[in-house]
Amino acid sequence: MEKRRLKYDARHKAGHTVLAARFDLIKTGSRAREAVPELVHVLLQDQDAVTLALAAEALLEIGNPGGLAVQALIQATQDVSFRVRIAAAMALGVVGRDAPEAVDALLASIRDPIPGVRLAGAMAFSEMGPVRAGAVPVLAGMLVDPDVGTAEAAALALGFIGSAARHAVGPLGKAAQRRRELLPAAFLAIVRILQDRPRSANPGQLGSSPENP
Repeated sequence: MEKRRLKYDARHKAGHTVLAARFDLIKTGSRAREAVPELVHVLLQDQDAVTLALAAEALLEIGNPGGLAVQALIQATQDVSFRVRIAAAMALGVVGRDAPEAVDALLASIRDPIPGVRLAGAMAFSEMGPVRAGAVPVLAGMLVDPDVGTAEAAALALGFIGSAARHAVGPLGKAAQRRRELLPAAFLAIVRILQDRPRSANPGQLGSSPENP
């Protein structure tokens, strides 16, 4: 199956790094990993919002670029540009799927004042590995947050976590009863949680996580 490979050119211009990136189809993504060190450098050093967002999106496309990218993306989730924070949160769900520190960063995204960032943080939990289960108690507590946007994003995140958030069904129901504006998000979350079933390991996946083989 063909995967898109990042062809990148990082160059210095007007005192800052400008990243020009484009994708084309190849049969293996292995060469795309050659771009990771430069992308990480961009995330850590560049100040241009478009460049930072593009670098985060590129790491998302690469999928599993390694541990160096996780810390860079966590830093990007705190960027002054909401566009960068959105891109970083979405990428972090994939790149940091097994990193507990990524969970903390995504929880912070759910408290972001910008709705798009909150949604990106919630959606990113759908890509996380088993470590996402550790976020369930915190997200359940956020259902009573005074800020309705935060509470709504927390409900959505619990739904994206799925069966691992089954203990949050009760709090979701109570939150919807107390705050009618949370009803749509809470209802969708409950449906997702109850319909989701952990995947069973097959003989070729023994030792894999039942949730994310």
